[in-house]
Amino acid sequence: MEAPPEKLPGFFVDVDAIAADLAAKPIGADELERAKKPAIEALEKSMVTNEYWLSGLSGAQADRRRLDILRSAAAGLVRVSPSDVQQAAGRVLRRGSEWRFEVKPKTQTASAAASN
Repeated sequence: MEAPPEKLPGFFVDVDAIAADLAAKPIGADELERAKKPAIEALEKSMVTNEYWLSGLSGAQADRRRLDILRSAAAGLVRVSPSDVQQAAGRVLRRGSEWRFEVKPKTQTASAAASN
């Protein structure tokens, strides 16, 4: 996510509110469908390429679970429910466990700004 440096505090407040809301109650079926549909379509589109299968099958001899994951990926996305999202949000989006990384532009000193 990119935001101007002066808007970062407000951005993080909004992110925290969204995370808390996701953990507190299930999202609506329409909202979930709008999120899942592009992901399912992108996965199905990639599944017809050699790159998808070559990447996915890499290491399948050592770990047979990779085959099951490849075969069930689309069906797994379809099965995601609002309560699944809520449970995952409660586990993953816990306040205090987040990791934040801010990159801000270097501020110029008054003398450096005057010379430009």
